[in-house]
Amino acid sequence: MIILLKLNPTAAEWAETMDRTLFQIGNRGLKAGGPRRFGSVAAARWLLPVATVAAAVVLGRLVDDYWQSTPYTSLFICAVLISAWVGGLGPGLLAVALSVLAFDYFFLPPMVSWAVEWNVVPRLILLALSALMVAWLAASQRNRTESLRRTRDELAATVEELKTVNEALQVENAERKQAEAARRRSETHLAEAQRLSKTGSWVWNVKTKENVFWSREHYRIFGFDPDTEGGQYAVARERIHPADRRAFDENLDRAIQEQRDFEIHYRILLPGGEVKHIHNLGHPVLGGSGELVEYMGTTMDVTGQVRAGAALEEAFAKIQQSEARLQTIIDAIPTLAWSAGPDGAVDFVNLRWRNYTGLTTDQARGSGWKAAIHPEDIGRLADQRRRAITAGKPFELEARLRRFDGQYRWFITRADPLLEEHDQILKWYGTNTDIDDRKRAEEALRRAQAELTHVTRITTMGELTASIAHEVNQPLTAVVNNANACISLLPEGAPNLEEVRQALTEIIEDADRASAVIARIRQLAKNAPFERTRLDLRDVVTEVMALARQESVTRRVTLRTELPEELPPVSGDRVQLQQVLLNLVVNGMDAMNTVEEGQRVLVIGVRQEARAGMPSALVRVQDAGIGFKAEEKERLFEAFYTTKPQGMGMGLAISRSIIEAHGGRLWAEANPGPGATFLFSLPDAGHVAT
Repeated sequence: MIILLKLNPTAAEWAETMDRTLFQIGNRGLKAGGPRRFGSVAAARWLLPVATVAAAVVLGRLVDDYWQSTPYTSLFICAVLISAWVGGLGPGLLAVALSVLAFDYFFLPPMVSWAVEWNVVPRLILLALSALMVAWLAASQRNRTESLRRTRDELAATVEELKTVNEALQVENAERKQAEAARRRSETHLAEAQRLSKTGSWVWNVKTKENVFWSREHYRIFGFDPDTEGGQYAVARERIHPADRRAFDENLDRAIQEQRDFEIHYRILLPGGEVKHIHNLGHPVLGGSGELVEYMGTTMDVTGQVRAGAALEEAFAKIQQSEARLQTIIDAIPTLAWSAGPDGAVDFVNLRWRNYTGLTTDQARGSGWKAAIHPEDIGRLADQRRRAITAGKPFELEARLRRFDGQYRWFITRADPLLEEHDQILKWYGTNTDIDDRKRAEEALRRAQAELTHVTRITTMGELTASIAHEVNQPLTAVVNNANACISLLPEGAPNLEEVRQALTEIIEDADRASAVIARIRQLAKNAPFERTRLDLRDVVTEVMALARQESVTRRVTLRTELPEELPPVSGDRVQLQQVLLNLVVNGMDAMNTVEEGQRVLVIGVRQEARAGMPSALVRVQDAGIGFKAEEKERLFEAFYTTKPQGMGMGLAISRSIIEAHGGRLWAEANPGPGATFLFSLPDAGHVAT
């Protein structure tokens, strides 16, 4: 504010008028420059943060429920601002702490929980930093305002003191020097207080529009030297920013016409180019007949407050930008992502998940995501998911997920828990990855492998054609011989019925034996699906021995079995296990082709063992052949790898896949002497993984 004053009344009259007016200003305070405090107690200052944060929580919930808007951060910043502005830095810091806790408890997932998720920690940190900055800025502004208030109080006290001194001077002239000294001290204190609070005081004559009084701080604010420059109205007015000069004049003219207090905010432009923001308060001083004589008031340099407000707005903008960037990153992740609470209830799905399924976040929340799962998969998926979440372990599950257009595709669901320091689950985070193409490829591979297995089985049967023909020929020859014996036992006289009955019984047994051989051949030859039943491996060994007996005779190989009296049953497909064992037997015979006939011994043994704490059956096929090299041990089971000139390299690879499909293991070991041993183990029927 610019004051131009001419000293018309006497010094005593001016001192008395200034004393009374500044006392009124001190009591009235600022109308809009800061909070007014009239006898508030400490309890109210500390209760204010609780009330403002609670109001922010309630208002945030109402806005979220009725308008689906989430201005939580702005509401809490407002609560911190009010608390720091009214109560000071201490209540402001309390409001910061309460705001962070309330924001985490009421508005961040998991809701109504003190738990903090790792992906929302940046938001909490940003809120805390922004709130601390706001609290500090507001408390600083409050301190300046408090300093101004104290300055006004001191000014009022000084005026009162000056008034008392002046009255005392009229009564007793001897006390005038003491009063003058006290006034000078008061003026010195006032000047120092004004300097610290960046507040100047002034008196301006309305009629002459001239200075009556400027404090030294007022000179400093406007860039004048109080010792060399007079601070004239015209010169001071020229320093008002051109964009604000007209509004300043209009505001002042209205106040003069209405003889009322005025309050003006404007900018000044100093000669060096510095721009300051000024806030003026003026109070009218009336003469004895009610005419307006002077204006008295204060001038405050509020440049710091204005810059603090700009910094606060910039902080708000950065918070909004950070939230927007975080949401963009989550939605731009090239996968279907989601999160759930500790109980597995879904509370968030990203944009890609929503776009793929056509469901909104509200529709997917809780267990609503099940609407996108194929009806045939939902029961199995929900049960497996529930068990995994109860166990608190990461899981991978496969199910078909419906696209927005109604098409179902296979997805693999992967999820990991977020644990606190005491291993309590705070959150589940998961993704859904499209594996439909992979599933189709796996199905095609499975069909091709099944066909290849069938081809290998037929090839193995072809290698045993001579043995099979001999096995079938033996019972058929016995049938013919027994039939001829029956004819010879029926002479023209009385027949020997007992011998005939015995011959016919042998015919039946031989026919059954031939039928069994043919049945086993058909089982091995047909491409039947996998069928798991309880089996005794001793029976499987016996059946394979019957099929390979003639081949061993042809190759001059001695077959020997080592079968225990008791063996736990296994669960598996009889034909496939026969195929594996038959393939190992034929490979053993092939390995002994170049060995002397007396050393061609093939041993098939079965025994019980414990593997990983569970009972299982172990089958070994031991030959005395040429063996294999150490570097070939693992390659023996690779597809298309063979050590035989006419081999396909598929027998052992298919055999291993069959054993692994039964929950077992197939491997090879070199013998201490000549030859090699191939072994496979199978879990007993009571411990087969489902």
